[in-house]
Amino acid sequence: MTDILFIYECKNDHMGGIQEKILTIARQLGERGVLSPSLLTTRDDSRFARAFAATGAQVIASPMRGRNGIRQAIQVAMRYLASSDCRLIQSHMFRESIVGRALESRYPRLRHVFRVHTH
Repeated sequence: MTDILFIYECKNDHMGGIQEKILTIARQLGERGVLSPSLLTTRDDSRFARAFAATGAQVIASPMRGRNGIRQAIQVAMRYLASSDCRLIQSHMFRESIVGRALESRYPRLRHVFRVHTH
């Protein structure tokens, strides 16, 4: 089964619209056996990460802020990609998209879907 990696920078413990959409997508893809979802997030103890893990999906924690945050997130994601059959990355916000674009440029098999955050 092919994997999908959702990249999400968790700034607080709030769970709103985009988090609910990601959970719904992950749950439905997993139940249908279409894709095996995973989550790269800054906090694996947030409400969203716990809800994501409750779907049976893998949650991977890595910082995305600070001096080397984005670089660390890319390295953590690269270790995940080395042992997975990931073909799709989804991101929503600016820092997440930088990680997604960097990974897509290093792995030709990947496709990065960037949903622009709008208000």
